[in-house]
Amino acid sequence: MRKPIDAEIQQLQEKLNQAPNDEQPKSGLELDGIISTLNTMIDFSGTKISEEIINQFI
Repeated sequence: MRKPIDAEIQQLQEKLNQAPNDEQPKSGLELDGIISTLNTMIDFSGTKISEEIINQFI
């Protein structure tokens, strides 16, 4: 009963080894961009905050 499962595991492992080892697309937070934005001096003394600045944090 275990032999068919072992054979399938072996086949899947071989397919996995043959698959291209491309880097997965990035998802989640871009920490370098966040750090860069936080290190930027921003003038909040005005009555409005520009959309450019808001978009940096979105």
